[in-house]
Amino acid sequence: MGVINTERWLCYYLKYWHEKKDKKQKLDWQRQILIQPLEKRFSMKVEEIHSYFMDLGLPKPDLQVDDLVTQFIENKILESTETYYQRLLKEWNGPDVPIYIFPLISSNQKKHVDENKMGVSFSDFICLFIEPLIDERGIQSLMTHEYHHVCRLALTNETEEKITLLESIVMEGLAEAAVKEEVGTEHVANWMTRYNEEFCRGWFERLIQPNLLMQGRKSYHELLFGDRTKQIPEMIGYAVGYYLIQSVVKKEKIKTKELLKLSSNTLYELSGW
Repeated sequence: MGVINTERWLCYYLKYWHEKKDKKQKLDWQRQILIQPLEKRFSMKVEEIHSYFMDLGLPKPDLQVDDLVTQFIENKILESTETYYQRLLKEWNGPDVPIYIFPLISSNQKKHVDENKMGVSFSDFICLFIEPLIDERGIQSLMTHEYHHVCRLALTNETEEKITLLESIVMEGLAEAAVKEEVGTEHVANWMTRYNEEFCRGWFERLIQPNLLMQGRKSYHELLFGDRTKQIPEMIGYAVGYYLIQSVVKKEKIKTKELLKLSSNTLYELSGW
């Protein structure tokens, strides 16, 4: 599997994009070429997948992206990602999954968590959205984080409907521990370290700890991502997960490959939180 040749999709998309006369035609064209090939991988309608992808940074259908796609191809985004993916695949002995990569326009993103890259991972595939001028370390940090999720899901068999809040924060903390180990501390996502540990412990005790066994991501969305209307700090669940796992790493001196195998309950106990 590995990186799918989405460059071919993008070139074909551009070849006929200029012939589309209005927004409706351009919308339909983008869905046909860039979204429909992925339809079977999602339990959503094409329209829903398309909207989701645009929230993640996919350029809007009426936007001319000739230069963006040219940069994307010239900077060898697919090749760089594939090379690094093969390294992780061998190192972690994880599942071999398809990876779909698209150019990103940060102004499209609903959540400006990281304005030059975004990813979503599932048990059997990964989608990445990458700004063409990103450096190689940026690609590596994104790929490390997302592929780590794939490896973790392969071991836990969790689903969106059943996964607990504890496992969710552990997954995020483990993924960024892997980034720190594989790529370097300076490439850990900014949302992991925007708060200090003391701040995160306070919110953990107040809001997250009482709900650790809550199931289903939708039910605890605000505990992961925050909620300004309720004055819950942005990305607080992610930051808590990062510091929790760092506590385990410091105490036990355990590497990523070994951490992957430990249950969320075991990691929680080892953390001392």
